[in-house]
Amino acid sequence: MKILKLQLENFRNYKKFEMDFEKDGNIILISGENGKGKTNILEGIYMLSTGKTFREADNDELLQWGMDFFILGANVEARKENLQLQLAYSNYPRRQKNFKINDVKTPHIEYLGNFITVLFHPKDLNMLYLEPSLRRKYLNLILSQTDKFYLEALGNYTKLLKQRNALLEEIVEEKSRENELDIWDERLAEEGAILIAERKKLIKFFNGKVGGFYRKISGGKEGLEIKYSGTILDDQDNDDVPDVHSIKKQYLKKLILKRDRDLRYGSTSSGPHVEDIKFYLNGKEISSFASRGEFRTILIALKMAEIDYIENKTKEKPVLLLDDVFSELDENRQAHLFDAIKSCQAIITAAGVAIPHLSDKTSKVIEL
Repeated sequence: MKILKLQLENFRNYKKFEMDFEKDGNIILISGENGKGKTNILEGIYMLSTGKTFREADNDELLQWGMDFFILGANVEARKENLQLQLAYSNYPRRQKNFKINDVKTPHIEYLGNFITVLFHPKDLNMLYLEPSLRRKYLNLILSQTDKFYLEALGNYTKLLKQRNALLEEIVEEKSRENELDIWDERLAEEGAILIAERKKLIKFFNGKVGGFYRKISGGKEGLEIKYSGTILDDQDNDDVPDVHSIKKQYLKKLILKRDRDLRYGSTSSGPHVEDIKFYLNGKEISSFASRGEFRTILIALKMAEIDYIENKTKEKPVLLLDDVFSELDENRQAHLFDAIKSCQAIITAAGVAIPHLSDKTSKVIEL
């Protein structure tokens, strides 16, 4: 996959902005002082890929001051086709976000996955050790971009979970309605089983890759492993992925077992919405001892595995977005990261800092 042209209108600090990318060149460096809008360009590309920002901001915060709409557009090469993508947001007369492919209005569920990016951002380190929701979000994004069935199941599961939780609260007032939970449990377990199965498959793929990548970068013999920390399956440490029917049966049993607790608190306590992944280095969970350098190496290894997974699923390489990450790495990690990205189109931002491994390999430099 490649992005060939980018257009931003009323987005962040850009009133009107266009950028052409080299079709035959893979490494594009966007250079400029802090505050010039380098990250805003990557954010626009990322939104055209996923429909969402990677920064903690709502859509109104992305509008240029005084404006009530923004439009993002791109020409991309994907699936051996040239596609025109557009994302438009307005907050007047009502808030709405629309997606288009080749000028045809497209639902988000059909839009997602047509143009896939992998983001390298300094804040990605937070995902390794902060709240589990960040790791669930990471898994959901990878799987939603590469598997329409997962994306559909995730949307269904989210709605069903909300409805089941609402019913739990209502049953406190009307005990006679408790039997209604059987219907919701069946549907929730059906969709949830799909999510758990696909997440387990993804982790199994990652575990076939991340250890080797980590050792290559570190130069050592450490063992890196990712484990799925679940609430449903009986044997969480088993790498084998049970079939969806088996997972559904176990999920239904757990919902019945936890029903009294769920009624007491008015929320569903088991399922993919509360599950997590954990990282282990030489058998020890990283949150308890890993250094910042080890965290960085783990993150690079994970992103390298993510690139391989996307290529394995889509038969195409994703576009890589690297926001000022080279300045965070020593020369050894810079070299290994460059080795991982050189076969993909990579758009890199840097605040005028020399990057030894890119200086003679950059196909285009854009000064802001």
